[in-house]
Amino acid sequence: DQQVQESDDEQVPKVLNFTAAAFHESRCGSTLVANSMIAMDPAKHRAYSESAPPISAMKNVCGESFSLCSQEQAAKILQDTIY
Repeated sequence: DQQVQESDDEQVPKVLNFTAAAFHESRCGSTLVANSMIAMDPAKHRAYSESAPPISAMKNVCGESFSLCSQEQAAKILQDTIY
């Protein structure tokens, strides 16, 4: 289900079926978990360590308290930012 589709002159980028995100604090074992998930299935998992773009996108669109977006809108923003 993650295939690159080609049109006549251009490629359509891969799109992940984004189903979950894990945000964490330092020194809690999350890097081990992220690396384990990637090792199990690199084509289906992504890890972004201390990545500012998702949070910046959320704050810019949904507001500092994340109260200006619905859960569906927030999920779409994360999907668009991450992949």
